[in-house]
Amino acid sequence: MNETGRSIWILVGLAIRLAQSIGLHRDGARLRLSPFETEMRLRLWWYLCSLDSRSPEDHGFEPVVDVVNAHLRLPLNINDDQLYLSMTELPAESDGWTEMSFFLVQTQACRLMH
Repeated sequence: MNETGRSIWILVGLAIRLAQSIGLHRDGARLRLSPFETEMRLRLWWYLCSLDSRSPEDHGFEPVVDVVNAHLRLPLNINDDQLYLSMTELPAESDGWTEMSFFLVQTQACRLMH
């Protein structure tokens, strides 16, 4: 058994529980948070979900969270430099490749696998 893999699975589960305890799994727009904070929270939550969808594979466990998360949108396909603290609205999503594109493809793949 791969003990490193088990440790990662445990730590990812802990990180997810901590994230849930501060509400990262909730839609920031519904909580009336700023567009910047809403998008950054989404990015962090979905990153944790993608880690969680892969780490249990070594041990045959189920993911801690439902990676489909149908009630929560994916982060926007925009570059990091389009986000700034004082923004009042989110920029339009790009149809082309951005710094987020690979992550969004990876997240979609995780959702399909589960």
